[in-house]
Amino acid sequence: MSLNSFEKYATKSIRQGLFNDDVEDALSEFRKLSFREWSNSSITKCQHTSFANKVDYLFSELHRTTPEDEFFKEEIKNLFKFSSEFTHIGYISTFFTSQSGSQPIFGGDKSPYLPSTENFSELKYQILASCINFIFKVYVPSMKICVDKLVKGDSSRFIVGDFNNLISMLEHGMKTRNNNYYFFVCSSLIGSQDTIELPCICGHNNHWKPPHDNSELFCMGCGSSYNILALEGDPGYIITSNGPVKVIGSTVPDFQDLPFEKQQELMQKVAECNADANSN
Repeated sequence: MSLNSFEKYATKSIRQGLFNDDVEDALSEFRKLSFREWSNSSITKCQHTSFANKVDYLFSELHRTTPEDEFFKEEIKNLFKFSSEFTHIGYISTFFTSQSGSQPIFGGDKSPYLPSTENFSELKYQILASCINFIFKVYVPSMKICVDKLVKGDSSRFIVGDFNNLISMLEHGMKTRNNNYYFFVCSSLIGSQDTIELPCICGHNNHWKPPHDNSELFCMGCGSSYNILALEGDPGYIITSNGPVKVIGSTVPDFQDLPFEKQQELMQKVAECNADANSN
């Protein structure tokens, strides 16, 4: 059924790569069936006809039975209901504001915004987050099971390996998105003509260019917000719970470039700071 829907919009280049004579014959045979025959015919079977039934079946097959999984399962069902209703209702400009007419304009560090824009953006973000979670928690693992059943030998292992890499990438992206990060920067750099490099934990390296506008303090890769802590002089390293961190703009080398003895010395200071904090 999915292949039949996909084929209707497939471009010539996609058709040439995916649709051979056997696939075309199978589709021709499928199209002879009426809608009511899809669930039980000589060539098709479908025991789970509703979206909710399909979701329950997939979660069961993937052994997703924790309370967190149950909550996410209901979230997916609710998203489907919302999408269906929204499609039938149509796009209504007052849907997110509850009233028509002019709106107040709110100000912020990054830009002004309207209540309707803010609400709509939040809604889009929630839907996008749910969809990405569904892809790496349910959809891709389901594809792995299909590959194990349909593809034999090394080809199966290669494909499943690619799927695992995709799951890891999406899962890491969801964990690192939309967070708040702090950077220690020499105050002399801010307002200078130098570009300040702000590497994010998601792997994206952001370039904070002059005149160092605060509206640009976010990650282009994951959307996380950045906070700058400006320090006077040449402070070198800051001792944090994650270990020594070089203050951006300091003349000292990066921690990993220090001789082993110097690294040990700094780590000893970290241990002492942690011990003092625990004793207090």
